[in-house]
Amino acid sequence: MAKYGFKEQMKIGANENKYVKTLTKEQKNTFKALSREEKDEIILKFANGEEVEPIEESTNHEAWLKRKGIHHPTNVTLDAIYPLVSDSKLSSFSNTMGTFTMDIHKQAEMFNNLILQKQNYALIAQQDEIIKQNDYIIQLLKQIAEK
Repeated sequence: MAKYGFKEQMKIGANENKYVKTLTKEQKNTFKALSREEKDEIILKFANGEEVEPIEESTNHEAWLKRKGIHHPTNVTLDAIYPLVSDSKLSSFSNTMGTFTMDIHKQAEMFNNLILQKQNYALIAQQDEIIKQNDYIIQLLKQIAEK
């Protein structure tokens, strides 16, 4: 995690739009999904004239999952999430709009739905990590069996 001083932050702020203009639409979506630290590091390299590695274009689902806290999802997770993405976006929108009603009980219900969605994404992220760990353990056991 890089911490930058005032001068570096000013340089980053002045060059972020210049850098974003050099990206394709897919790369922009992927760039938006990066953490602030990752963005700062890339922009500082760009501002200093260093070579910046091209941003890997990820699918919309990968970028969407990254915003939800699920980084480098496995194929199992991507396949399971695929049909839920549009439903989740619509549900999130309707829950947000539902909080503007004057009915306190409806507001509480919508707020509860948003919290449940966030908890579900946390569980998905945890289960995705378990899948990765299990794959690694299986790989190690295969190596042991070969010896």
